[in-house]
Amino acid sequence: MTGKAKDDPIGSVETSVDPVLSRYRDNLPERPYCGKTKQLTLNFGLPKDEAVAFPYIQTNVPWLVHYLVFDCDYEGAAYGNERHELPRPTLAVVNPKNAHAHLIYEVDAVPIEHVSKKTACLLHDVKKGVGEMLCADKVITVQKQLCKNALSPDWNILEHDRVYKLNELIEYVPKGFINNLRHVHASANPAAGERKFADCVCAYSRNVTLFDYGRYVAYAAVGAFSDYDLFFTCVYERLKQSNHVDLLKYFPSPLPSREIRDICKSICRWTWKNRQKFKSARSACNVGAMGLESMKGKYWQPDMFDAEVKTRRVLAAEYATAARQAKVRAAIKQAVQECFVGGVPVSIRMIANRTGLSKPTIYKHKDLL
Repeated sequence: MTGKAKDDPIGSVETSVDPVLSRYRDNLPERPYCGKTKQLTLNFGLPKDEAVAFPYIQTNVPWLVHYLVFDCDYEGAAYGNERHELPRPTLAVVNPKNAHAHLIYEVDAVPIEHVSKKTACLLHDVKKGVGEMLCADKVITVQKQLCKNALSPDWNILEHDRVYKLNELIEYVPKGFINNLRHVHASANPAAGERKFADCVCAYSRNVTLFDYGRYVAYAAVGAFSDYDLFFTCVYERLKQSNHVDLLKYFPSPLPSREIRDICKSICRWTWKNRQKFKSARSACNVGAMGLESMKGKYWQPDMFDAEVKTRRVLAAEYATAARQAKVRAAIKQAVQECFVGGVPVSIRMIANRTGLSKPTIYKHKDLL
């Protein structure tokens, strides 16, 4: 295992005599995406010799997977594999400022476009299983996601000269773990309501744990909201609180804020789209003409409660206005039809006499005359 000092020039480590970095450089795309940050404000079209000067770079070519890159945002991530007795990564690219790292496993090349279904499932299971065991925030294999460049002097490097097979890596994932991951997102019983955090803990994954808990929070809360933004805020605040309190009882570090927001978006969008199913499944009581459930017995923060009351008042006013307008138009239509049947000329005065409505009101609906 070797280290590369931060202030070394890019060519200070001879890739010709370093088999790990030599293969890494050879496997990079000829014109990779690259940039000074991992965000997709990137340069494209630079030759490989120029692109390797950037701290972040595209690792795999679009049609082949040579490297599985696990983004581990916690201190000591370079040795995260030891916690679950996973094999050492081929490369650990470490940020010297916070000890976060990208753990890179070099694997036998997997052709994306012509891979068999069995190999595709195996690749998926390895990414999912090893990623969750490492508590990785994401696994980078696709074209337009950048990872820390092992050839850049901005990072410290730990090496292990080993190319793995997918069949070899999957053996380190405990039996039954992959099946648990596949079924953890199964549809919940809408009538089940909210669950305790301890009932949703997945031993190998912060993301799965928070997702599983968050969806039950959303299922229980969605019926009390008539505005999506307020619903999202409620669920997000609950997840943020659980991330910094409940999650730390089972995991060494919380999830970053962006991960919580992404999880919350995924939960809230689906739950809001299917909210009628949850309303009808939980309660068959009379919820009013507008179909809104009672606000009693729900989890509310004071500012959210006041905002929801205001929103319901606005909706109620709009509903009453629309109902009144529909009633007026129905009366005018019936009066016009009676005039046609009786051969009576249609006029605002005639319609006013037949309906008892004022002339200004009828004039507003003159499109019916």
